[in-house]
Amino acid sequence: MNTNIFHKYLSVFIYLILSISFYCQDTIGYKINGAIFDPIDKVYIENATIILTENDQKIKSTNTYEDGKFNFKEIKSGNYKLHINHHDYENKFFPFKLKNSNKTLNISLQKSSFLLNTFEVIGNFKDDQKKLTGAGTKIEKQKIEKISPLGTQELLEYVPGINGFSDDGIGNSRISIGIRGLNPRRTSRVLVLEDGIPVQPALYIYSNMYYNPPVERIDHIEIIKGSSSIEFGPQTMGGVINYRTKRPREIFGGRVNINSGNNGYFSSLIEFGGFGNSKWRPEIQFIYKRGNGFRENNDFEQYNGTFKLSYIPNKKRKIYINLNANSETSNATYTGLTEYSFENNYRFNPKDNDMFYINRYSANVIQQIKINNSWESTTKGYFNYFKRDWWREYDVFTSASDYSDGNFSEIPLESTAGIDDLIRVGGGNSNFGILRTFSVAGIDHQYLWKHHINDTVFGKLKIGARFHFERFKDHAGNGDSPDARTGIYYRANNYETYAHSYFIREEFQVGNFLISPGIRFELFEQEMVNLLNNNRYDDAIIFEILPGIGFNYKLNKMNFYGGVHRGMTPPSNGTLLTLDFGNTSGTDFEAIKLKSETSIISEFGVRTLQKYYTLEATLFHLSIKDMIAAARGTQFTNLDNVTSSGLEIGANINFSSINSFLPDIFMSYTYLETVINNGILRYSALSDTIVPNVSGNELPYAPRHNLILGLSFDYKSKVFFMINHRYVSKCFSDFENIDFTYNRGDTGPIPAYWLLNSSVGFKLNNKFNITLSGKNLLNKKYIGSRLHSNPRQKGASSSSGIIPGMGRQVNIGLSLKF
Repeated sequence: MNTNIFHKYLSVFIYLILSISFYCQDTIGYKINGAIFDPIDKVYIENATIILTENDQKIKSTNTYEDGKFNFKEIKSGNYKLHINHHDYENKFFPFKLKNSNKTLNISLQKSSFLLNTFEVIGNFKDDQKKLTGAGTKIEKQKIEKISPLGTQELLEYVPGINGFSDDGIGNSRISIGIRGLNPRRTSRVLVLEDGIPVQPALYIYSNMYYNPPVERIDHIEIIKGSSSIEFGPQTMGGVINYRTKRPREIFGGRVNINSGNNGYFSSLIEFGGFGNSKWRPEIQFIYKRGNGFRENNDFEQYNGTFKLSYIPNKKRKIYINLNANSETSNATYTGLTEYSFENNYRFNPKDNDMFYINRYSANVIQQIKINNSWESTTKGYFNYFKRDWWREYDVFTSASDYSDGNFSEIPLESTAGIDDLIRVGGGNSNFGILRTFSVAGIDHQYLWKHHINDTVFGKLKIGARFHFERFKDHAGNGDSPDARTGIYYRANNYETYAHSYFIREEFQVGNFLISPGIRFELFEQEMVNLLNNNRYDDAIIFEILPGIGFNYKLNKMNFYGGVHRGMTPPSNGTLLTLDFGNTSGTDFEAIKLKSETSIISEFGVRTLQKYYTLEATLFHLSIKDMIAAARGTQFTNLDNVTSSGLEIGANINFSSINSFLPDIFMSYTYLETVINNGILRYSALSDTIVPNVSGNELPYAPRHNLILGLSFDYKSKVFFMINHRYVSKCFSDFENIDFTYNRGDTGPIPAYWLLNSSVGFKLNNKFNITLSGKNLLNKKYIGSRLHSNPRQKGASSSSGIIPGMGRQVNIGLSLKF
């Protein structure tokens, strides 16, 4: 063939191939890959909404993944613009040109001009945590996913300074945690919030956590214990826990999470949203959980549904609405184990008729307004209705040998001492119901003023007020059979509380030094009507002033912080009844005034958040006064004060920042010393003829050492492995520090124990994850609590006995995003 002709045909062929190639590329299109990041905190931003437009017409949309990345496929050449939105950052428009090739973009966002933390107690950014004037911890979403918890108590036990003890059940719908040595029973001395709004049934009169949000709803958790907690109240002696949930998504999508394991455990979440427009963004979420528990007759079933709506009428105003409904039925009991039952069958629970019924409905509205460049305001309105009925069969003591024959007889309390196989079972004749209903409403309004005194002194002033109302109906009745659900009332008290709270807190920033003085005022009236005593009416008005001051000083890459503030716990219904609303003349409590428990909390610490390591170490000291009704059935007639001191350390060493094949090491440690100073109990558990002086004793459920040490490996966000060892040292279960046991199981210490936990996960792509988690892998048997911590109440139905800790639980979890 002629060479010129060959070259001619070859040229035509190459031209045709290139033309077809270009045509196909323009038809099939190009890829746009990108990442959204925060240049200040040097982190990538998850869940930013990316909308691709051409000539102001929407082409495609997506959200950033956990690593901040996003991508679009099959995009033709042309002039485009990205609309980037995230609720914590300023919106951004990013124009670019796509011409005959793929495009890679790295885009930074500026933090939102809204400065007033509305949903948070710490803040969303690293700088917020660095500048805290007290101890503060965040449990991030990534850690929650790795732990794959059954409930929030499991997560909170990873936080320095927090001690948790076992209660009945598997789903953590009722949690028992204490902070810095305070009694963990039902978390009654800790303020618990969800998106900055109170969760507890009745803050001022009955703060026991008989409802706890399902962990599946939680995005991350914040815990503060320093002087900044004076912004919140009233339960601020230990600290503040805030559950953060996700805001509604901006584009259509959702997720499905399923967890299942042994002990009949199953949990599912379905969530979808983004079907609104740029102003109205609704989202719906549904959770179903069930499980058989770690003991016999210990099953539960829970339904939880949430409707969220984000409304943004303009750039200076945001409104968020959250509606939630929760229903739970649990085969729950107070019947603890005797020493014999624990040693021979720690899963033993004969109480198949003990049932706990919960229904809760809530509505929250939050509005943010940016008044100008210096002023912002936030208004929160909240309401919840909570009903819990708990029916429990009356218990008796008997022997295991008689019980196994099916024809047992009751052993009287005074005859139990010599019975080696003593067990606690239902009597088979009658039961009782504790029937409680709560109605709570409130409105909270705050302002933030950003100002400066001169060119070197900058300030942020927060002022706020809250009106809070709660109604608590505490009724109880006796049923005529083990499974009765109605009965004859033996208690019917109705309580109401009207509370006004005000606070003002300033932050002055001078160079690297920040100082923050503040003060909170609590004025509340507590009323009670005794319906079974001719409608007797009692009331009390209490006023508390709670000042505080904190500081933070940045020195190189370290932040030193400290402060002192006054905390409080209002008189509970137990305290009000013990002191008869202050009518103590002629009683064991004569000359004792009705007032809140108060504390002075001081702390000093150091914090650094670096690429290769993070550290927060805090020395703390609590001095608590006026603790009268100190625990269930435990009363002080004279209590000078209680002190709790110690050291908290939270640390991470990030070897993976050096090489992705290396693991990270994490640690949470608490050293705790508690002392009762000049305390006299009303009754002794050991003898009816002595008045016990417990001065010098330790507080119950306050272990000297609490340690979690773990290792985590994460390879390119595709595979992770985590294992940790948890150790809790011995502690006492009562104020008399009784160090021996009776066969009933209601008396004695909580021995030291350790557990091994692990999890492994696989990320198949950006939308599908698999996680395998194991709790208490070695299936160690240990005493989780003696529940009521009141060995003076020795009767089978009055005492509780041993509650075993969590047994081995192995779950597999699947997560799908769409």
